[in-house]
Amino acid sequence: MMHGKVAIVVASAAPEALDWSIDNCTVQRALSVVGDRWTFVVLREVFNGIRRFDEMRIRTAIPRQVLSDRLARLVAEGLLRREPYREPNKRQRDEYRLTQKGLDLYPILVALNQWGTAYYADPEGSPLVFRHRDCEGQVTAALQCSEGHTVSSVRDVAPAPGPGAKRLRAPVLIDGLPDTGLDAAGRGANVAQPGRLPGLRANKRSHPYFVPLSSPEPGSKPLPWYLHSHLWKR
Repeated sequence: MMHGKVAIVVASAAPEALDWSIDNCTVQRALSVVGDRWTFVVLREVFNGIRRFDEMRIRTAIPRQVLSDRLARLVAEGLLRREPYREPNKRQRDEYRLTQKGLDLYPILVALNQWGTAYYADPEGSPLVFRHRDCEGQVTAALQCSEGHTVSSVRDVAPAPGPGAKRLRAPVLIDGLPDTGLDAAGRGANVAQPGRLPGLRANKRSHPYFVPLSSPEPGSKPLPWYLHSHLWKR
C-alpha cells in the first residue's frame, strides 16, 4: 500500500527487544531473590501472620534446612527482619517480620493469588481472599497508568526502554541523519529501527501521526498511528 511516497509492507520483523541488553533487568534481579519454589510460600506465611520457624515448617512442610536457608536469604536481602522472643522456660528464639521492602511485595501476592484462583483453584474456589479492612470488600490487583487511567486489558500495555536501558545494536540511520527522537512538533524522527517506522517510540496520544521524510503528495494526509507497527521502506 502506498501513502504519499512511503510504501507500507506487512511483514515479520525481529522483536525490538533484541536491540537492548538484559544484563541489568530488574525483573530478572527480583526473581533471583523471590523466584524459586519456596520463597514466596515463606512470604505468604509471614503475610498471613505466621512468623515463627516451627509454625511455618509444620504448616508448609518445607524441609527444615530449606526453610532456614530461605529465611536467612530474605533477612539478608532486607525483606524480613528478626525479632527475638522467649516463651516461658525456653531459650530465646527469633520470629520474622516484614520490612517495608517486604511489604512492597504485597500487591504481587494479591496478583499471584488472583491468577492462581483463575486457573488452579478447586471447584469451590480459592481458600484465600484479601479484604479491605474498612469495608470488607474484596481486594484485587489492577493496572493503572501514570496518568490515572485504569488499564482494562494487558493488550493495551506496551513494553518500552526505560531510563536504564542499554542498547546492544546501533540504530539504522536514514540518509545519514542521527537518531533525534521526535522533533519539536512531535513528528517522526529521521531514524528507524529495523522493521519499524520512525517515531514509533511515541504513543498515539503524544504522536498521532508520522510525517514521512519525503514530502507527501499535495493534499495527502500523514500516516495514522495504527500503521506504525508495519515494516516500512521508502
